[in-house]
Amino acid sequence: DKSLVQWDLTTYTVLRSTSLNKAISKMTTSDNYLFTGSHKFITVWHKDSLSKYSVMEELSHWVRALAVKEDRLYAGVHASVMIWNAVSLEKLNSVEVGGVIYSIVVTDQWMVCGTKETLEMRSLRDPVGDYTLLSGGSTRADFSTVYCLDYTESGGYTRLFSGNSDCIKVWNLDRKIQCQTLDRHQGTIACVSVLKGKLYSGGYDHTVKVWRGSKIG
Repeated sequence: DKSLVQWDLTTYTVLRSTSLNKAISKMTTSDNYLFTGSHKFITVWHKDSLSKYSVMEELSHWVRALAVKEDRLYAGVHASVMIWNAVSLEKLNSVEVGGVIYSIVVTDQWMVCGTKETLEMRSLRDPVGDYTLLSGGSTRADFSTVYCLDYTESGGYTRLFSGNSDCIKVWNLDRKIQCQTLDRHQGTIACVSVLKGKLYSGGYDHTVKVWRGSKIG
């Protein structure tokens, strides 16, 4: 509805709201800022007051993916990852990937992008260098669009959860292999989130599911 709303998580009441000119496709936060992505724009807001701080303009396409890691902002804009300093908002880099980006997650070592055909895994030390394509099968045809990503680090392993068109896939990022498939949803998975040893997923089948197990961490 082209609005931005801030809620109190204790009372579930609206604290603030503001009207927008464009629909929001993705959101993320840093310590001080809220970043919202839309068509050709990233808007930066003061997180507490919802007052507008800055606008990153002249982007080429929809911003479908946003992530903040330490002092870096990562944005998936069509088939590129654009990287800014999340404090000064200075643009630092731009990385071309092998398909339209629908999701992105950044761990301590890796930047992982979900596209229409695969998961593309790049080292944070050299994001424009060599990369690894993760696939659950032998060809790209075995993969479907990756709409959402989250990860957890426990027991010495980094596990990635990817929400696809028909299932959730669990990956061991250290070994770069798929280790499990969760297929209880009856449609596309729209969002995944890991919190306190549980995986939460929401799908187009109008359900929210809660998962727990040894591979969730």
